[in-house]
Amino acid sequence: MKKPSRLAILFNGAALLIVLASGAAVLRSVFVADELAPCSTRYSQGTQLSLERSRGELLTSADLQARFGGTDWGLLDNARVVEVKDNGPRPAIEVRLAKVGGKAAPDDHRAGMGFTWTPRGVNGVASACLTYSLLMPSDFDFAKGGRLPGLLASAQAQSVAHVPSIRAGWREAGGLEVSAQLAGWSDPRALANDSRSYTLPRGQWVALEQEIVLNAPGQKDGAVRVWVDGALRFEKNGLVLRDSADIRITGVAAEALSYGAVPSREGKLWFSPLELRWQ
Repeated sequence: MKKPSRLAILFNGAALLIVLASGAAVLRSVFVADELAPCSTRYSQGTQLSLERSRGELLTSADLQARFGGTDWGLLDNARVVEVKDNGPRPAIEVRLAKVGGKAAPDDHRAGMGFTWTPRGVNGVASACLTYSLLMPSDFDFAKGGRLPGLLASAQAQSVAHVPSIRAGWREAGGLEVSAQLAGWSDPRALANDSRSYTLPRGQWVALEQEIVLNAPGQKDGAVRVWVDGALRFEKNGLVLRDSADIRITGVAAEALSYGAVPSREGKLWFSPLELRWQ
């Protein structure tokens, strides 16, 4: 019996590799879903929260309060616009995680600041994307956890009693967490993550993107997703986030706060100008 030539062996081996690779691709397409692209690449309309005046001067804390007056807390005490010089100068909001005294203090002893940003162009949408960059210093104390800027929903009609509230933040050890306040829930609860757990890094800028897709009334098709540096780190699908089409996404709850007691040492963090996209 004639033995196969070396050329025939190489040819058959290459053919076998092609078959195996094709089979692996088919299996991957069946059992492994393609990762969804970050929301900033899929939403065309958008606007950015400016931190500068028309001539380029940085806004003051008083400027910010004048713009968001009535929705802010801790803004004058714990926030200021600064120029960050990492990778070129750019404006950012520096937040001091300290308690707020007097009438401006929130009832739950939060440390930090917050305000509500509702751009005129949004006009109430069913899905939106919030993007910004965050810097926690290398010695940042995660303390008892905290909260970061997140998308805000509201009802167009006053007759709607339950409006969803969804916030991104961190746990005691720095793990990324998304919490929600929904109809029938007496307290905010952490949403279970369909993706693997992730810890926010310290000592470097990270790009965060949060997407919320409100469900169609009566359907379980709502979704919440968070990307960090372009990688999907949090995803929860099949959610019921509203029970009325009158509930829409209207802006951003721009909060940066630490829960409970003030951290063991005064903490600071920085975030870049917020960018809101919708469709």
